Amino acid sequence: MRPWRNILFVWVFFCFFTGCAAHRAKPDLFVLLPESDGKTGVITVTTQGGSQVLDKPGYAIEVEDPHKPPTAPEPMEEKEIKDIFDPALSALPDPANRFISSFCTLSMIQQHLPMNPRLC
Repeated sequence: MRPWRNILFVWVFFCFFTGCAAHRAKPDLFVLLPESDGKTGVITVTTQGGSQVLDKPGYAIEVEDPHKPPTAPEPMEEKEIKDIFDPALSALPDPANRFISSFCTLSMIQQHLPMNPRLC
């Protein structure tokens, strides 16, 4: 064999066995978690291929390709949710230390204060 053929053979062999020709990123994962009071909201996951509504706590939707529709919602085990999201969830502040702040502009006060004195 010629030297360039050896190199080409090794490269093709390497790509075939490592899967570099068909490398795909991990799918995006959306999981609906309940709030500390047990209430749950709703999210809609939309791609160019379609959309899915997620309205049950502990259910998940995956998006493998932005041109294809998201997967149907499926239940996810609590252990799996903790394994994936525990670092992010443990970084959340204690619920006692959370607060919501809202700001009023002068135009908001002028427009809405006569109708709603508790606005600000």
